[in-house]
Amino acid sequence: MKANFRIGQEVTWTGGANGRPLRCKVVRVMPADDTVQTYRVQGLAERFERSVSEETLTKVGQSDRERIFST
Repeated sequence: MKANFRIGQEVTWTGGANGRPLRCKVVRVMPADDTVQTYRVQGLAERFERSVSEETLTKVGQSDRERIFST
């Protein structure tokens, strides 16, 4: 499985419990398993990292429509 995001890239994460998108930076690309690519990301205004799946990330400036039809 090929990673679609790279270290240092700014992305928007939409997997939070409050439903609000969070602008993040990719810190680490985790080893892929057979089904899901995961990343370690850090919110631009946060001091901690979180592990997120690829389907919850979009490139900064990319609309949901572009994300859905680019796969």
